[in-house]
Amino acid sequence: MRFLVTVHDRVGAPAPSPARMADFAARLHQVTGELEAAGVLESATGLAQGDEAEVIDPEGRVTPGAGVNATHEPRGLWLLSVEDESHARHWATRLAWACGASVELRPAQT
Repeated sequence: MRFLVTVHDRVGAPAPSPARMADFAARLHQVTGELEAAGVLESATGLAQGDEAEVIDPEGRVTPGAGVNATHEPRGLWLLSVEDESHARHWATRLAWACGASVELRPAQT
C-alpha cells in the first residue's frame, strides 16, 4: 500500500531559529535513514513557501502564488510504500516527531 505523508506550516510563519532548525534537521535525517533502511521510502522532498508557487491553468496562463487560500500550506512530503495502514501510521508518527509538528497521512490511489 502507498501513503502520502505531508507536513504543513502556517502561511507566513517566521523561520525557525538556527538551533531549532539544526534540531529539526538532525531528527529528520535520523528518521529518513530509518525509512530508507526499512525500504519503505519511495520519495521525499521539502517544499518552498506558497508565495513561490504558480498556478497554471489548462490554457497555460500563469498566476503567481499558491492555488489555495489557506491558513496552512504543505512544506514537505513523503511517499511511502508499506504493508498496511498500521505501518503507515507508525512511520507518520516518526515523521511527526522528526518535524515537531502534526502530519497528514493519506492513502495514495493506485
